Amino acid sequence: LPMIRPGPHPLPAPRRPDHWERARIVTVAEAHPDGQWQELSPLAPQVTAQKGEGLVPPIWAAFEPGAVVEFRFRGTVLGLIGLKGPDNGQFRVTVDDLPPETGTLFDNYSTPGRYYLKPWFFSRTLPDREHRVRLELLPAKIDKAAILKKAGVTMTDPKPYAAHGLYLGGFLIV
Repeated sequence: LPMIRPGPHPLPAPRRPDHWERARIVTVAEAHPDGQWQELSPLAPQVTAQKGEGLVPPIWAAFEPGAVVEFRFRGTVLGLIGLKGPDNGQFRVTVDDLPPETGTLFDNYSTPGRYYLKPWFFSRTLPDREHRVRLELLPAKIDKAAILKKAGVTMTDPKPYAAHGLYLGGFLIV
């Protein structure tokens, strides 16, 4: 086996032209959250439910419909990263003048006490230029019982599922 010496080494050329070398997270603090967003303590149960320390970016939460985060970025890919849990609701993401897309981080594993990181991506690849992004929490109530039923889970206590908010760690951009 050849001996590898410590120090800088040249990287090979990317295998794909649409690689994510420029990927990063735009935190909620870097974006422009309105006054309805609150940063969670690193000791909040939603954050400490993760297996390991320092795995979660700072998390901001909003539970009032109409809560907004807006920012601009240059790039081709937009997503978000947040915590899925029983109290998640629906959000809408608008990029420039494109048709808005609706999403949720709630899924059939979003049961009480389980908060895990989950990504969501805008479905379109964007031209490599500056974009305006607006995320808004929607008032629509999702049918959480039906989503849980898909995994064979029956909602016995609706209280942990009553809220319809969003735990947002930031936006994934390339």
